[in-house]
Amino acid sequence: MQKTPVPSPLFCFFFFFFLLSSTSLFVSVQSAVDCTFEDSGGRYFDLSKMENSTNGFSFVQSINTYIFGICRVPAICSLIDPNAASCLVYGTTSVVMGTLPSIKFAELPKTDPDYGNGVLVIYSQGTTCGSVDRNVTIKVRCDVAPGLGVVINVAQTGVCAYAGTINSQFACPTAAPSHFDMGWIFVIIVVVVAVIYFAVGVTYKVFAQKVQFGLEAIPNIDFWKDLPSLVKDGCFFVFYKVFRRGYSQV
Repeated sequence: MQKTPVPSPLFCFFFFFFLLSSTSLFVSVQSAVDCTFEDSGGRYFDLSKMENSTNGFSFVQSINTYIFGICRVPAICSLIDPNAASCLVYGTTSVVMGTLPSIKFAELPKTDPDYGNGVLVIYSQGTTCGSVDRNVTIKVRCDVAPGLGVVINVAQTGVCAYAGTINSQFACPTAAPSHFDMGWIFVIIVVVVAVIYFAVGVTYKVFAQKVQFGLEAIPNIDFWKDLPSLVKDGCFFVFYKVFRRGYSQV
């Protein structure tokens, strides 16, 4: 007969800690690239919906095809470099104008007629051009007409430096969201519900049922007393399901 393994209390603790941690990570999961920006005037820009353009935003100029991704790697550029957020294809040659890990945001210059009505997306660390790396600055401008976005112009502004303009309805400033993510909202709701539950329950038992204030005034006290053993039973059940090979064999 093989001895059945018994989970230790420490195992149970770490098992349920793992479950809670996994749930928290699932609830508060965020995009790998933060595609939001707030300028010095308090205007908030959220370009995250422009990530829905799998192939990016392209612009053809003579034999050159410029492809820009906003907070993502366009499918075509990924064939050149898995981190390429912007690329240039001309003839049989292709180069990276900037990589996703290098992304930066900046507000438009105050001298720009679109100041406060758009944001700059800057990529660097592109394919080496002589002694410098290529880079590109994309002006993403608020315009509801083109929907997701359309490139209206591209230019080479210097040695291996490029600039482009994309009009998009998602480049319009919006109200800044709450700083609480879903994980914190969940925690706050649980705490508030728990406080109300115990406050109302204790009040009812003390004043309506004339129970003396103390441990017995806790609502559903029998359940809370049994909770540790219920958790232990649940831990044992899961442990045995996972390690069923350790069951006693006759």
